[in-house]
Amino acid sequence: MKRMTRTIALLCALVLLAALAGCGKDPTSTPNPTPTPNPTPTPGYEMIAVTMPEQQPGEATEKIIKAVNDISGVWALSEDRNLYRIQLENNEPDMSTMEVAYQNVQDFTLGSYGEYIDILYTTGRLECYWTDYDYGELPEPLEGVAEISYRAALMQDGTVQYHYDGAWHSIEDIKAKKIAGDNRLRVLVLDENNTLWNYSMEDGSRIETAQKVLDFSLSPANKMYYTSCIWYTTAEKDTLYCHSYEWFESTTPTDPDIPQPKTEEYHISGVPVYAAQGCVLLHQEDGSYLFFAPNYGEKPAVFSLPMKGVYAEARMWDGFYMIVSTDGRLYYHLDESTDERNPYDGAEWVWTLGVQN
Repeated sequence: MKRMTRTIALLCALVLLAALAGCGKDPTSTPNPTPTPNPTPTPGYEMIAVTMPEQQPGEATEKIIKAVNDISGVWALSEDRNLYRIQLENNEPDMSTMEVAYQNVQDFTLGSYGEYIDILYTTGRLECYWTDYDYGELPEPLEGVAEISYRAALMQDGTVQYHYDGAWHSIEDIKAKKIAGDNRLRVLVLDENNTLWNYSMEDGSRIETAQKVLDFSLSPANKMYYTSCIWYTTAEKDTLYCHSYEWFESTTPTDPDIPQPKTEEYHISGVPVYAAQGCVLLHQEDGSYLFFAPNYGEKPAVFSLPMKGVYAEARMWDGFYMIVSTDGRLYYHLDESTDERNPYDGAEWVWTLGVQN
């Protein structure tokens, strides 16, 4: 009996010691939890608020869904698949010139100077036209097209075709989700495995740009800016990447005086929808926009454009933006030029289809 009493007392003591050892601990916690690393601090970008025009009441009867400007006017595609054209006079729209230039249009792209237009019809037929003057032979029409970007076409079967040296050429060993032509010698292709490729139109060679890409936008080099930039996002939250290379050649240069291709990372959110001269326009989850200029002043700048839209272009170094609002109207703004070498008047106007004012 005494032996049993001592055994019970010993068990009780062990239970008491275990309870004391666990005192103050969360019973649901795991032993030796891995410490959570501190989050990476967000860089101190300069935030610049952009004053937006007052939105018009109600919604347009025929809504604009895309708009592109050239040196002489603006092209606007409506939800009814009518492609309108309007001429600008001193950066103001001349409503008397508004016309429906093409019908049954799925999408369109313009040449660098608006000298030609590529029309993708709702039937899947791609046709190319000169906009004002006939400069010679144009690419032959193409059938079965799903998406266009300059002289490149994403076909309905997922293959890619591009126009080079007077003929259409096919990239058949890939299934693509999105394309972007640089209006020169290269075409970007995002494949079904989310790998982004950079193809040469000259010889068909390719360079892998990035993997696990969700979306991207291309800013090709031009006479004013000598660097091509590929802006892209991955599943990594609030992170934007920029892969850049000199001119139109994305391969590693052998000339030591030419900068090497590089990829830079920025902590900013949004889908890249328009890019030009080393800057990018980002579409936010709430429908508004941010314009990111990484080389603005002493530190990167973020311009906030709070208007919610479905399509937009912006060049904030010119004080220019053109937003197709969710109300179906086109809102246009351009700061007055302060450059004596190229002065121009500022402008701010709203285009509502069918309204002659």
